[in-house]
This record gives sequence, structure tokens and C-alpha cells, in this order.
Amino acid sequence: MPGEWRDDVNPPERARRVGLALGGDARAGLEDTLYLCKGEIVRGNTPLAQGTADLARSLDLASASVDRTEKILSLPSR
Repeated sequence: MPGEWRDDVNPPERARRVGLALGGDARAGLEDTLYLCKGEIVRGNTPLAQGTADLARSLDLASASVDRTEKILSLPSR
């Protein structure tokens, strides 16, 4: 597996890593966790989303575009 798979990763991040590695989808945001890594409080959604996107790329997976995400979530078009 790419990246570090250590025990100091918080549970939501670990779940994201395992889920993506097994071919599932991932979500990331303050509604899921307040920590970027164990003991480090995150200051917003951007670092969480960026970390998930980086992880997906490391697994050679693509992230959904904004347009695709709106469609998946049945959101109104911009």
C-alpha cells in the first residue's frame, strides 16, 4: 500500500485509506473529523479534502469533478 499506514492516523483517516484501497468512495470534511492527523486539529475542510485527493492519486484513482459531484449528490447545477 502506498503512503504510511501507521497507528498514529486517526480513525476517519484510516477508514478513508482502507476504503479507497478496497475500491470504495471517500469523503472528507469537518463533519467527519476535526483532526488532520492524530493530535493535530485541522483548521478547515481544505486540508482534509486535499489529503483525500492526494491519497486517491497515490492509489491511481481519480477524484470526481465539481460537476460530477453535483450530479452524484443530486445538487442543483450552478
